[in-house]
Amino acid sequence: MKKKFQHIMVGALCIVMLLSLAACGSSKPLSSPDAGAASSNNSTNRKSDEPIYLSDMLEADGPQIWYEVEEKAIPGKDSTISLVYVFEDGKVTVYNPNNPSNSKIRTLGDVSKLTDDEILEMLMQGYLENDQKIKDDFFEKYESSVLTEEGIYQMLTEEFDKEPLIALERLYVMANLYESTEIAAILPEYETLYNSGAEKSKYEPLLRSCAQIAGVKMNEMATTQIAAFKDMENRRGPSSYDYVLNVLTDSTGNETKSEKIIYSFDSYNEPVQFNFSINGDTSLLSQFALNEEIYTVHEGFFHCNGRYTEGTVYDTNYGGFFNTGNDKIFVTELSESLIISTPDQHKTPMLDTPKTPGVTVD
Repeated sequence: MKKKFQHIMVGALCIVMLLSLAACGSSKPLSSPDAGAASSNNSTNRKSDEPIYLSDMLEADGPQIWYEVEEKAIPGKDSTISLVYVFEDGKVTVYNPNNPSNSKIRTLGDVSKLTDDEILEMLMQGYLENDQKIKDDFFEKYESSVLTEEGIYQMLTEEFDKEPLIALERLYVMANLYESTEIAAILPEYETLYNSGAEKSKYEPLLRSCAQIAGVKMNEMATTQIAAFKDMENRRGPSSYDYVLNVLTDSTGNETKSEKIIYSFDSYNEPVQFNFSINGDTSLLSQFALNEEIYTVHEGFFHCNGRYTEGTVYDTNYGGFFNTGNDKIFVTELSESLIISTPDQHKTPMLDTPKTPGVTVD
């Protein structure tokens, strides 16, 4: 169910406060600062004077959804979401919502109207649909560009008929492309025939040999790339990776100045379109090829500078931290166990301290 932010008024009696918290406890309980993993009962044990650290929020039970938002100040309904982070069981999955399939989760106003389950379902569906589009586009372009041995031989003979030097230039390109010592070994013989004014029939065995070598190389590349896409078909969602919370301290070394959330994510390696221009003509050999690895794993981070921000979007409250270096904020939906308000206090989440268990320091 959608968790709505509620202010809890605490009366004079401590027992009243505890009973109130127990009655409307969050479905995402938080751990105490001194505890390791999150406990399903911690939200009812939290005291009003206990700090709420960033690590508590990320390590709470169930998927914790955070948003990297393009915003200079307070989060609002029109704040644009650039990335979505889902933290669970010590790992994070990073989604890019900016594809057509995720058109319903572009702003905080969009996600404020959805449950967590609906958001997660849309993120996954968008990812899978985008994967399918990538595969379809690849095969459409790849199948139309891969040449067989016979096709390569025909290309070479047509170029030879135009001018033997054009075919020779093509062979040099192919030797470099495929890193083929076999094609490179044929080039001196071709040049000898050209310098001697030999007839076309003398060249034909050389052209046929080069076409055969290039055809084998193309087939090897095709096999590797198609196998990679078969592996891609077995992938039912983005990968989750470990993350690190890194506390940076002030000049004393005792107080937190800022905190980095360091994470890994993978990105699709765009296929490379090889166009081999011979005297401006690119039509005869255009090979669509993919990097051997479909995905590359990158490291990213969000650098929280300690400035806290909070805002209401329709009936939902979002809170989080400003980024160091650009106009972005890192926010999540605030449930009733995250903020405790009393007549004298409005407690907000804070960055971890150098003594928080599990964080790295400087």
